[in-house]
Amino acid sequence: MVSGHCMLVATTGGHLSQLHELEKRMTGNSAENLWVTFDTPQSRSMLAGRKVEFIAPIGERDAIGALRAAKNAYTLIQKHGPSAVVSTGSAVAVPFLNVATFCRVPAHYIESAARVLEPSLTGKLLQLNPWINLYRQYDISRSARWKFAGSIFDAFEVSAQASSERHSIRRIVVTLGTGPHPFARLVDNLLAIIPPGVDVFWQTGCTPVHHNSNTSTAEIPFAELQQQMAAADVIIGHAGCGTALAALNAGRLPLLSPRTVAKHELVDDHQVQIAEWLSKRGLAMLREAGQITWKDIVAASAFRVGKLANPPNLRLAG
Repeated sequence: MVSGHCMLVATTGGHLSQLHELEKRMTGNSAENLWVTFDTPQSRSMLAGRKVEFIAPIGERDAIGALRAAKNAYTLIQKHGPSAVVSTGSAVAVPFLNVATFCRVPAHYIESAARVLEPSLTGKLLQLNPWINLYRQYDISRSARWKFAGSIFDAFEVSAQASSERHSIRRIVVTLGTGPHPFARLVDNLLAIIPPGVDVFWQTGCTPVHHNSNTSTAEIPFAELQQQMAAADVIIGHAGCGTALAALNAGRLPLLSPRTVAKHELVDDHQVQIAEWLSKRGLAMLREAGQITWKDIVAASAFRVGKLANPPNLRLAG
């Protein structure tokens, strides 16, 4: 664990969800920490009541945005004097952690749990700076440069419901994240196989849903999405870390379908890797978007997820 008041930096979406989940496992006094992220419904809801500095968003491979963020980083580090700067990415980690080392503040980068094998572009850029502490969430990925710190998914355990506790599926949540890549083939398949009369809440991001529904939204505050998931019998989503984590926190075994490079839905296949790893650990059900059946949905509804009372600390240097 790291001590003192930390600056916690992450882009919104799965990166923010992971850092929020890991906070108590890596810092001694989370109430004193300062958050730096983008201003979205998710961040407003998730960090309500916390110390937050909102900065302008940085897009994928956005060099101008990164330069602007470097100026923000220097100003905020000088203003708040953190004992350490910790980030789970993505692009915002590069300016903030490099500036932290320039200011002689300990810098820690925790690679996203979505990256099972190769580090992300952010990780590859940060490993060029020898003063940044680098961590992976998979023991198989440790190296001379990357330490193994533990995984965000270490805190969960799955169990099958007793037959007497099961019932017919009445409510489904479908969540596609908030990124810039649509995922129409998953939506189209689900519209074709979900029976009439089943209540479906759609969080679709940039993906259009061509049906008459008043339970469809592009984006939703984190707390409201958690309420929707907790009330659902099944959660279906893209294989983003934020989606998987939210479903597990809601006590549901997620049915995940990864976006792929072959379908021009992402710039790499990290969603395939995370979905395969979660499936092997029994923490998700993996299906290709166009091959999900109603039988798969029923099978996912038979499991519930619990959280360990005392998950292991994240092992950060210092």
